[in-house]
Amino acid sequence: MLLDRAQVCILAPTKKSATQLGEVLALPNSPRWISAADRITCEDDLILVAGWPGDSAACAAARAHTTAPIIVLSAHPSSDATVEMLGAGADLVLPQDTDPAELQARIRALLRRQRAPSTVDAFHALRLSDSAL
Repeated sequence: MLLDRAQVCILAPTKKSATQLGEVLALPNSPRWISAADRITCEDDLILVAGWPGDSAACAAARAHTTAPIIVLSAHPSSDATVEMLGAGADLVLPQDTDPAELQARIRALLRRQRAPSTVDAFHALRLSDSAL
Protein backbone atom coordinates (compact mmCIF):
# COMPACT_ATOMS: atom_id res chain seq x y z
CA MET A 1 0.00 0.00 0.00
CA LEU A 2 1.30 3.46 -0.89
CA LEU A 3 0.62 4.96 2.53
CA ASP A 4 2.69 2.25 4.22
CA ARG A 5 5.80 3.43 2.38
CA ALA A 6 5.07 7.14 2.14
CA GLN A 7 6.78 9.78 4.24
CA VAL A 8 4.20 12.48 4.91
CA CYS A 9 5.49 15.80 6.17
CA ILE A 10 3.16 18.20 7.96
CA LEU A 11 4.09 21.88 7.70
CA ALA A 12 2.25 23.48 10.60
CA PRO A 13 2.98 26.34 13.00
CA THR A 14 2.75 24.15 16.12
CA LYS A 15 3.59 20.55 16.91
CA LYS A 16 0.22 20.24 18.65
CA SER A 17 -1.72 21.01 15.46
CA ALA A 18 0.49 18.62 13.45
CA THR A 19 0.06 15.87 16.05
CA GLN A 20 -3.71 16.30 16.04
CA LEU A 21 -3.80 16.10 12.25
CA GLY A 22 -1.59 13.01 12.30
CA GLU A 23 -3.89 11.34 14.83
CA VAL A 24 -7.01 12.19 12.83
CA LEU A 25 -5.48 10.77 9.65
CA ALA A 26 -4.23 7.61 11.40
CA LEU A 27 -1.44 7.21 8.85
CA PRO A 28 0.56 3.95 9.01
CA ASN A 29 3.83 5.88 9.32
CA SER A 30 4.06 8.76 11.75
CA PRO A 31 4.08 12.00 9.80
CA ARG A 32 7.06 14.28 10.27
CA TRP A 33 6.29 17.74 11.65
CA ILE A 34 8.16 20.84 10.56
CA SER A 35 7.46 24.52 11.24
CA ALA A 36 9.60 25.94 8.42
CA ALA A 37 9.53 25.02 4.74
CA ASP A 38 13.31 24.92 4.51
CA ARG A 39 13.19 21.72 6.61
CA ILE A 40 11.47 19.82 3.78
CA THR A 41 13.71 17.01 2.53
CA CYS A 42 13.90 14.93 -0.64
CA GLU A 43 12.62 11.95 1.39
CA ASP A 44 9.24 13.65 1.91
CA ASP A 45 6.70 12.08 -0.46
CA LEU A 46 3.84 14.43 0.35
CA ILE A 47 3.51 17.75 2.16
CA LEU A 48 0.42 18.70 4.18
CA VAL A 49 0.21 22.42 4.90
CA ALA A 50 -2.15 23.14 7.79
CA GLY A 51 -2.96 25.81 10.32
CA TRP A 52 -1.28 28.83 8.74
CA PRO A 53 -3.05 32.20 8.68
CA GLY A 54 -1.40 32.92 5.32
CA ASP A 55 -1.85 29.54 3.65
CA SER A 56 -0.60 30.74 0.26
CA ALA A 57 2.66 32.08 1.70
CA ALA A 58 3.32 28.78 3.49
CA CYS A 59 2.44 26.91 0.31
CA ALA A 60 4.78 29.03 -1.83
CA ALA A 61 7.59 28.48 0.68
CA ALA A 62 6.99 24.72 0.59
CA ARG A 63 6.88 24.63 -3.23
CA ALA A 64 10.23 26.42 -3.36
CA HIS A 65 11.76 23.41 -1.55
CA THR A 66 10.04 20.40 -3.13
CA THR A 67 8.37 18.90 -6.15
CA ALA A 68 6.33 16.55 -3.93
CA PRO A 69 2.55 16.95 -3.96
CA ILE A 70 1.27 19.62 -1.58
CA ILE A 71 -2.16 19.47 0.04
CA VAL A 72 -3.31 22.60 1.86
CA LEU A 73 -5.89 22.20 4.62
CA SER A 74 -7.35 25.66 4.89
CA ALA A 75 -9.62 27.19 7.50
CA HIS A 76 -11.27 29.42 4.89
CA PRO A 77 -10.96 27.92 1.40
CA SER A 78 -12.94 30.54 -0.53
CA SER A 79 -12.68 30.43 -4.31
CA ASP A 80 -10.27 33.37 -4.37
CA ALA A 81 -8.09 31.88 -1.62
CA THR A 82 -8.10 28.48 -3.34
CA VAL A 83 -7.02 30.03 -6.64
CA GLU A 84 -4.26 31.91 -4.82
CA MET A 85 -3.00 28.74 -3.08
CA LEU A 86 -3.07 26.73 -6.30
CA GLY A 87 -1.11 29.54 -7.94
CA ALA A 88 1.39 29.40 -5.07
CA GLY A 89 2.05 25.72 -5.77
CA ALA A 90 -0.61 23.65 -4.01
CA ASP A 91 -1.82 20.53 -5.79
CA LEU A 92 -5.01 20.37 -3.76
CA VAL A 93 -6.82 22.73 -1.37
CA LEU A 94 -9.35 21.32 1.08
CA PRO A 95 -11.24 22.61 4.12
CA GLN A 96 -9.68 21.67 7.46
CA ASP A 97 -12.79 19.71 8.39
CA THR A 98 -12.51 17.34 5.40
CA ASP A 99 -13.48 13.79 6.32
CA PRO A 100 -10.29 11.86 7.25
CA ALA A 101 -11.23 8.92 4.98
CA GLU A 102 -11.61 11.30 2.02
CA LEU A 103 -8.29 12.96 2.82
CA GLN A 104 -6.56 9.57 3.01
CA ALA A 105 -8.07 8.63 -0.36
CA ARG A 106 -6.86 11.90 -1.90
CA ILE A 107 -3.38 11.34 -0.44
CA ARG A 108 -3.29 7.84 -1.95
CA ALA A 109 -4.42 9.22 -5.33
CA LEU A 110 -1.69 11.90 -5.35
CA LEU A 111 0.95 9.35 -4.34
CA ARG A 112 -0.28 6.91 -6.99
CA ARG A 113 0.07 9.53 -9.72
CA GLN A 114 3.44 10.66 -8.38
CA ARG A 115 4.84 7.12 -8.42
CA ALA A 116 3.17 5.93 -11.61
CA PRO A 117 5.71 4.45 -14.00
CA SER A 118 6.11 6.15 -17.31
CA THR A 119 3.87 4.62 -19.94
CA VAL A 120 6.18 5.70 -22.76
CA ASP A 121 8.71 3.14 -23.89
CA ALA A 122 11.91 5.01 -24.78
CA PHE A 123 12.63 2.71 -27.74
CA HIS A 124 9.17 3.19 -29.27
CA ALA A 125 9.26 6.91 -28.61
CA LEU A 126 12.58 7.08 -30.44
CA ARG A 127 11.22 4.99 -33.34
CA LEU A 128 8.17 7.23 -33.60
CA SER A 129 10.25 10.38 -33.59
CA ASP A 130 12.63 8.89 -36.18
CA SER A 131 9.76 7.96 -38.46
CA ALA A 132 8.39 11.49 -38.20
CA LEU A 133 11.61 12.82 -39.70
